[in-house]
Amino acid sequence: MFENYRVYDGRTFKIEFYYSEQGKMAAYEYYQNLTEKEKRRFFIMISHFADSLIGVIFPKTLFNIEDKSHGIYAFKPFIHRFFCFFTGDRKIILLNAYQKHSQKMAKLDKGVLVKAINLKNDYVYRVQKGTYYE
Repeated sequence: MFENYRVYDGRTFKIEFYYSEQGKMAAYEYYQNLTEKEKRRFFIMISHFADSLIGVIFPKTLFNIEDKSHGIYAFKPFIHRFFCFFTGDRKIILLNAYQKHSQKMAKLDKGVLVKAINLKNDYVYRVQKGTYYE
């Protein structure tokens, strides 16, 4: 198991980076390329979210559902989008990220969303199999 996948343990949610079987963490790798100001903004955003009570509604400009059928959400610091989903045990798993290209999700960006859905499916499969948190 990889130890550096945990991002923040809040009062309400724990936030983690998804990691593949090979140890790749797409959202973390994207995060590493942000400026210090962008990293600070991202961390403030997710820590505030993780510490907030269930039911608090955040502005769509900061956090929004991107794919209802698959339960994929996005944290939206500045022009960046970090796809994530909620688990039943109050975890938020950060899947992957990208820099938006237009007001609406462009065709180019939809591929990143499809990748997020695939990563979520892999996470769920590996957790059910008992191999994700070994």
